[in-house]
Amino acid sequence: MLIRRKTLSGSTNDDHVAYRDASSRVRRNDMVTDPEARCAYRPVARGANGAVASGHTLATLAGYDVLRKGGNATDAGVAAGVCLCVVEHDRTSFGGVAPIILYDAKSSKVTTISGLGRWPAAVSLDYFRKNFGGKMKAGIATSITPAAMDAWLLALERYGTMSFAEIAQAALAYAEE
Repeated sequence: MLIRRKTLSGSTNDDHVAYRDASSRVRRNDMVTDPEARCAYRPVARGANGAVASGHTLATLAGYDVLRKGGNATDAGVAAGVCLCVVEHDRTSFGGVAPIILYDAKSSKVTTISGLGRWPAAVSLDYFRKNFGGKMKAGIATSITPAAMDAWLLALERYGTMSFAEIAQAALAYAEE
């Protein structure tokens, strides 16, 4: 059964069409304006003793499993981040960046780990002006050194309770599958 919905602009084109499948669940091609016709792509997860959120369900589950095994929020966050490099390898990578903000409830202190790469020491603004006309073109010359892995290892060393081998178990399992 096809359900055509008008968008906020009044359009009824096929980009905004929802339909009911044989099981009576509402499916969609794109965002529709009727809340009843919207469909969630990820299950809602609720917990009483902790919370983990990420851009992919499997990464969230990896973090949650770390919490269940006795890890803390830092361990869970790193586990989810490492797992994202496997399950969303088109969006994240070990060669990327991972800025981290940590909050210690006991001391009410916020700590950050940059997690951002660095430019080579020999690079300057004059270098880019001279060699690239002042424009930042894509390519190796404008790339920073990877920093995600360093940030995760530093976070585990300073604030974690588990080893990298322990938190990386889910990511390794997903990579093998």
